[in-house]
Amino acid sequence: MIYIKKINDRVLAGIIAGLGANILKNAIEQFAFKSRYSKNTGIMKAVGFFMPKRKIKTQLGKLNGFLADNAVAAFLGVCTSYLFTFTGKDYSLVKGIAMGDLTWSFAYGVLARLGASSIKEQDPKTSFTLMISHAAFGLTSAILLTKLVNPNLYKPHFKSLGSPKRSDSN
Repeated sequence: MIYIKKINDRVLAGIIAGLGANILKNAIEQFAFKSRYSKNTGIMKAVGFFMPKRKIKTQLGKLNGFLADNAVAAFLGVCTSYLFTFTGKDYSLVKGIAMGDLTWSFAYGVLARLGASSIKEQDPKTSFTLMISHAAFGLTSAILLTKLVNPNLYKPHFKSLGSPKRSDSN
C-alpha cells in the first residue's frame, strides 16, 4: 500500500492542484484543436494577451502561452484552496466547476471582449470546448485538493454571526 503524506500548506496545495488540473484542461483543448473541432486553445488565447496574433505560433510564442497558462492555473488552484478554507469542502465538486466556469466567463468573455487578447474571433465550437475544459479544470482541482490536503486545513474559519435574539414577549 502506498502512503502519501497529506499537504499541510494551502498555497502549495493550490499550486499542485492547479497545475495538475491544467494537464486535463490542456488535453481536452488539444484534442478538440487537433481534431479540428475548435479553432484555438487556452494556451493560444493566453499568449494572445501578451503578443500580436502573428507571433502566437512561433516557438517563443508557444512557450510564453504555456508559461502564462500554467501561471494562471497555479493561481486559480490557490484561489480554490482558499475558497475551501473559508467555506469548507462541502460541495467541493460544485465549487470547483463553478470556479472553472467563472474563470472561463471572465477571461474569455470579459477580458477578451475588452481587447485584452489579440485573438478576437470565437466560434461557438471553440467557446464550448473552452467552457468544458475549464469546468473539467475546476472539477479536477477540487478533487485534487480534497484528496491531497490535510482535511483540517479546510474546516471553515469564519466568525459566527450568532443567532438572533429571542423575544420573550409572549
